[in-house]
Amino acid sequence: MRKAKTPYAVWIIEISTAQNLPALTNYKGNSMFAPSSDDNPTRNVPDVTITLLVIMAGIFIYQSFYGDAKSLIANWGFNPHLLIDHFSQHNAATLVTAIFLHGSIMHLVGNALFLYIFGDNVEDEMRRIHFLIFFIAAGVFANLVQGYFTHWQSETIIGASGAISALLGAYIVLFPDAKVNTVFSPAQGIYLRLKVPALLYLIAWFGMQGLYLFISHKHLFPGLVSPHIAYLAHIGGFVFGCAWGLCFSPFRRPTDEAIAAKAAKTKWKRVR
Repeated sequence: MRKAKTPYAVWIIEISTAQNLPALTNYKGNSMFAPSSDDNPTRNVPDVTITLLVIMAGIFIYQSFYGDAKSLIANWGFNPHLLIDHFSQHNAATLVTAIFLHGSIMHLVGNALFLYIFGDNVEDEMRRIHFLIFFIAAGVFANLVQGYFTHWQSETIIGASGAISALLGAYIVLFPDAKVNTVFSPAQGIYLRLKVPALLYLIAWFGMQGLYLFISHKHLFPGLVSPHIAYLAHIGGFVFGCAWGLCFSPFRRPTDEAIAAKAAKTKWKRVR
């Protein structure tokens, strides 16, 4: 049974220090505005989400300690240039296999964090098989978007961020009133805990992807953003998720609150 949600307008801000809150940093050590959890309980255990996390972690451990990481990424990462110029079943399969490869521990942890926080609710609504199909399709679509616009660069694309961006797109459609608990560090050693409406948080996240893409494309503010991050995959995945969520919305299961309200209404009619 779902718990009642807090009012939409509520914002909670707490100030913490480095002693009681670990720093959340990006790949260059700068502070960031990151989610830590959401106030959105689920009905069921998110089996597919957990399985995806285990698979991604297992592959990363294998490539880091037992395999040849460069060879693994070269063979199973998605290279759009190869797909276009040397089409084969193997090159087409890399659209899927690339989703489960990651280039660094922070790359994996960042994707796993967003998948863990937002994936369980989307899976709970879509059910297991539907959610898995959605996740894979979103990852393929995001890779194709990135590859279409950057195939001339011959760079290999890896990571689940495109598929996870689609989760965010579906989440904003399905749960706009949910709250996202976030952590923001405005200065060294100071961390703000904010409870932010999911609608605002994810719109801000999407806007930042567009801003980062513009800065990277125009080569503005050198060192501020990485030119090797697939921002187009993030944007394409998010739009894909929004569209899928809108198409899925008419077929959603009624919430516990809606079922209770309908039962109460039916009972009142019978009493009358």
